Amino acid sequence: MIKAVRSLGQNFLIDPLIISAIIGVINPVPDDTILEIGPGLGAWTAPLLASGADVIAIEKDRRLIPMLQKQFPKLHLIEGDILEILLDDILPDGNKCKVVGNLPYKITTPILTHLLSKNHLFSSFTLMVQKEVAQRITATPGTPHMGTLSYFIHRFAEAKMIFTIPKRASSPEPKVDSALVQIKLRQNNRQYHKDVFNLVKIAYGQRRKMLRSSLKRIIPPQQIENLLARLSLPGTARPQDLSLEHFDLICQQRELQSQKLENLLENV
Repeated sequence: MIKAVRSLGQNFLIDPLIISAIIGVINPVPDDTILEIGPGLGAWTAPLLASGADVIAIEKDRRLIPMLQKQFPKLHLIEGDILEILLDDILPDGNKCKVVGNLPYKITTPILTHLLSKNHLFSSFTLMVQKEVAQRITATPGTPHMGTLSYFIHRFAEAKMIFTIPKRASSPEPKVDSALVQIKLRQNNRQYHKDVFNLVKIAYGQRRKMLRSSLKRIIPPQQIENLLARLSLPGTARPQDLSLEHFDLICQQRELQSQKLENLLENV
């Protein structure tokens, strides 16, 4: 029996009813191309392949590779780190891919950011994540969980929490409950604007401060207040009060140098 590795954040889903429910949400069909992140012991992989879908799996834990190769000869298995693999090279042209997986807490945000930077390749993400992360993924402006990750998601997609997954459904049992989220990419995908995202990161790096304070290293406070007034926002606005379009407009009305933004991020 292969044991989970704590340093990799592994918690294998073992509840057959929940696995079946997840596959129902993914709704795999023979024409699908599915990218599975971290197949683990193959609990999701088996029913995905049984649907007739073309499944490409990326597994970082080399201990699992021989078992997966033996158990699933039709699986396109790649050993490596999802954050280091060139997705354009492994995914077929012209067929947007469904992404599925049970993501470890520590790398959920980096993985989602990486995938969204290549949003033109995908149609949806169906992911099992910690419940707290699911709340941030699905948060909207003006709500307590709204943050940088929420902004990244909603710029490109619509996100919904499908159901909660109790701790006892996984082995080893994690300390907190998880949730299944589904993120559906918009057909007219927006371009990944690095400068806007860096501005959002700086703003949310001090989320409790008013923008005229958190952004003063980039834009003079009075100018920030003038920009907010043009957007019909109070001078006391904080980052969670702004919509995606608000951040876009701030970037458009004020020329921000990419290098300066990146340098400032080092101190956030």
